[in-house]
Amino acid sequence: MKLDARITLISQPETIGSDGSPGAESDTLAEVFAKVENVRASEEARAATRTMKFTIRHSPTVAELQPRDAIEWRSEHYAMESITAMPPERPQYLEIIATTSADSLPE
Repeated sequence: MKLDARITLISQPETIGSDGSPGAESDTLAEVFAKVENVRASEEARAATRTMKFTIRHSPTVAELQPRDAIEWRSEHYAMESITAMPPERPQYLEIIATTSADSLPE
């Protein structure tokens, strides 16, 4: 498997302040190489969305990823939807399904 795209894994805060804002800043978890595949793209009246599959090597650093975390690739932010260890019994890779839209772009 060719992992030739450089992506940044971003740890998102799990706490929320009393005003509804994140209780902590997001933090870069790791920069890794990935295989990137387009899963789905759609354009609606309001915003375009794109769903991608990112495949990365499994390691202790990335084993703690949560669906609330994010990916930055080519200056776009992708919200993680699912994380699957491949193969499940002895993970060598993680397959991450993530989506970007106008709402997920950095301000």
